[in-house]
Amino acid sequence: GKTKSYSVYDDAEITADGAAVNINQLTKGAYVTLELAGDEVVKITAIQESKTIKNLTLASINLNGTLTVEGSNYDGQEFIYADDVKITKNGNYSDIASLYRGDTVSLTLEYGIVKQIAATSKVKTVTGIIKSYTVSSTNPTITIKKDGEEFTYDLPYDAEYTINGEKAKLADFDMGSTVTLTIESDAVKKIAGQSTQG
Repeated sequence: GKTKSYSVYDDAEITADGAAVNINQLTKGAYVTLELAGDEVVKITAIQESKTIKNLTLASINLNGTLTVEGSNYDGQEFIYADDVKITKNGNYSDIASLYRGDTVSLTLEYGIVKQIAATSKVKTVTGIIKSYTVSSTNPTITIKKDGEEFTYDLPYDAEYTINGEKAKLADFDMGSTVTLTIESDAVKKIAGQSTQG
């Protein structure tokens, strides 16, 4: 194909994959859009051919094909993930529904589209008093109070509920009940409580 050379304005705005960079950080094979003032480049927007971004925190994931991350130069940045995105979580093959807010993720992009996600989660237990829970199709949550502070966690569809070691439903828990939550990143995997009725 044909090539054409341009002069780049000294204060040109240059971004690659949404982050500010200098011209020396652009890589061969990147897809670029140039904004010109006359014959001089004043803005370069680049999408790298292939790039892996590590140590991000998953802020949200939508089943419509987007995810938002936090960390480094990417706070609040939204990415589109491919329909056939390959996902691993804690070293095992996984799916999009197993990713939770708070997971640490590495994203591999090809021309700006997420093609691979490697996620790890942190598991902890928290004991507190149920303040509220919401059941919605988009973002069910539970809020507990612990040491005078309130904490809200996501409730995935596959969370387990037990009272006195017996299988239960979320609706079986009363407001004000003391519960122990097993939390993976910011999502509740298990709620265990004790019945005071007897």
